[in-house]
Amino acid sequence: MKRAALAFLQDWLQSSARKPLVIRGARQVGKTWLIRHLAAIQQKQLIELNFEKNPEYKHYFTQNDPQMIIRYLEAALQCTIEPHHSILFLDEI
Repeated sequence: MKRAALAFLQDWLQSSARKPLVIRGARQVGKTWLIRHLAAIQQKQLIELNFEKNPEYKHYFTQNDPQMIIRYLEAALQCTIEPHHSILFLDEI
């Protein structure tokens, strides 16, 4: 099952018409592992925001401007985010 899910995610990541993706499922089935693994094998920067552990992250998304959101995240996480080389993973929303 994980192999099929990973293949689907790799196809999604390579698509030029890619849209945001929601991964849903029961707790503790490997959703987070799958995204981390995808980022690692595709050599993408993973920006992982866990809203359960850090509820203050919601404040970065009050803007509708993606560039502003990226700037807020870069300042908060003290890193540089390259949108075309990164995966933004919003966990435990």
